[in-house]
Amino acid sequence: MAELTLEQQIGALDVALILDALVGRLTYDKDFADALAKDPRKALGDAGMVMEKAAMEEFVRTNPQRFDQVSDTLCSMLHEDFFASIGMSNSCD
Repeated sequence: MAELTLEQQIGALDVALILDALVGRLTYDKDFADALAKDPRKALGDAGMVMEKAAMEEFVRTNPQRFDQVSDTLCSMLHEDFFASIGMSNSCD
């Protein structure tokens, strides 16, 4: 595996922190959960939870177990159409 640049490391860390914040917020903020169900991109953007595609790819590549863990948690919390609505394949299968 090639070494990550500092920028890539920071991006992957940002993704990890955003995903943790997303899981946490879904546990207590019903209004956010409802907004996320209606318009995921807007809800995430309004919450400052914007993840760059390249950073997400680095996170998945370098932290596959953590990604699987957070994915499983989100799959149990979100409607099955959520991932498709933000342009990702459904990883809940």
